[in-house]
Amino acid sequence: MSVGKTLGRTKYSAMDDQAFLKKYKGLSVDLKNGLSLRKAAKVHEVSLNTVLKVRKVIGLEV
Repeated sequence: MSVGKTLGRTKYSAMDDQAFLKKYKGLSVDLKNGLSLRKAAKVHEVSLNTVLKVRKVIGLEV
């Protein structure tokens, strides 16, 4: 029996790859068309880390 508050992300709250790409569809299109990472982050008003995650999901690893 556990006592206290559960910490961390709730179970099953992480987004799957398809939902993630749907959320950032325009960003993934721009990355596929060759837009730089920093410029894509600025244009779509997201963090550079989010751009890196999208790039990883669509398979544009360097």
